[in-house]
Amino acid sequence: MRWCVPILLLLSPCFAQPAARKGPAPKPAAPATQSWPLVSLKVTGNQISSTAQILALTGLRVGQPVTKADFDAARAKLSDSGAFESVGFQFGPAADGKGYSGVVEVVEVQQLYPYRLEDLPAGDRQLRAFLAEREPLFHDKIPATKEVIDRMAAELTAYPGNAGLKDTVTARVVADKPGELSVLFRPGTAPPAIAEVEFSGMKDVPAGRLQQALSAVVIGVPYREAALRQLLDTSIRPVYDGRGHLKVSFPRVEAVPAKDVDGVRVKIEVEEGPVYKLASVKSAVPELSAKQVLKMADLKVGEIANFDAVAVAIDRIQKELRKDGYMRSRTTTERVVHDAEKTVDITFTSELGPQFLMGKLTVQGLDVTTEPAIRKLWSMTPGKPFNADYPQMFLDRVKEDGYFDYLLDTRFDQTVNEKNSTVDIVLYFKGGRDLKKEKEEERRKREEPPPFGIALEERGEAAIFKKSR
Repeated sequence: MRWCVPILLLLSPCFAQPAARKGPAPKPAAPATQSWPLVSLKVTGNQISSTAQILALTGLRVGQPVTKADFDAARAKLSDSGAFESVGFQFGPAADGKGYSGVVEVVEVQQLYPYRLEDLPAGDRQLRAFLAEREPLFHDKIPATKEVIDRMAAELTAYPGNAGLKDTVTARVVADKPGELSVLFRPGTAPPAIAEVEFSGMKDVPAGRLQQALSAVVIGVPYREAALRQLLDTSIRPVYDGRGHLKVSFPRVEAVPAKDVDGVRVKIEVEEGPVYKLASVKSAVPELSAKQVLKMADLKVGEIANFDAVAVAIDRIQKELRKDGYMRSRTTTERVVHDAEKTVDITFTSELGPQFLMGKLTVQGLDVTTEPAIRKLWSMTPGKPFNADYPQMFLDRVKEDGYFDYLLDTRFDQTVNEKNSTVDIVLYFKGGRDLKKEKEEERRKREEPPPFGIALEERGEAAIFKKSR
């Protein structure tokens, strides 16, 4: 192997020669462990939180010396905030080679929920101001991630203004309104259940009527004032709407221990307010003439604004729209209240949605002779507006008119095709003798009294008919 040495010695000077360069020499990369000034820092991917909020949370400021460890710590702060599904950092030498340039890449949690504070010693406004300082990314809505709600619950527990709190604050997602979720922060001990309700201040509506309406939905439910007020709006306010008291309010709600049962007695003060009358009734319902809607509504201007009658009118309008194929329509009223005159203007309005058309008709249970007869009677042809009430009305008519002997049962199924807005109908017919009905008929005949002039005498086990005098 000694012959290799001279060759290596000859070649070794070649490795020592610098390679030829084209253009200016590249700038040396700043070592990751070396501190260099932060020249620029950008944020991408944010839609909910502002760039300024996110940069503030990182703790990095342009001009300060930073290392890779500082970028790692900033990423950890963003990840631990619970506001992001993912967080990434890119950093490297700045264009002038005198420091670092960085880019923060975030994917935010999109689903945010309003939050409520309940049964805490400090006031709501005071607590929200405190949380806004501690949680700069969040305002009235927060993501329901474990990191966020656990951290906020701990902050509320430790807040000096909650010094009288004898429990830790817990958080959970609740549905105070149908389809509306929120995050509730309250003491961990469960609130007492509602055992009784008591109303005061009424003049127009008996207390018993109000107690019956509210007790049906609150007895046994944990007492939370916010939730109770929601139930007052859905169960008690409609009672007053039906009597023209459009401004009814509940200024005071108080819970005290019940005397003879475990739970609380809720005392509710009622201010009924004045009675309002109808000033005008108008229609903005598409597809139906104003004259037609007002006739169906049957509301008289100058009379008490009875919103029970308005609800009946809405139902009539909905049924009429269903006849024209608007199965997904939604009818409401817009109110314009004139407090000085104690009157209200009502306008009916509807969101029609798609118009559904009659699709395919299928008949099952009939033979080749009777099926064509049924199809001939069926008047809702394919491509015409689908009347949602027609199938049952048609089957009722077939029964009432006695088109078939021994017709036991009828029913229908419908398949709604949302993509092309059509409805397919299947009519089912079941025939045969109705044995139950025949037995009932026989029993009825046996129990009928004998014809006039014929008396029935019982002699032992024999029954003898004889003419009566």
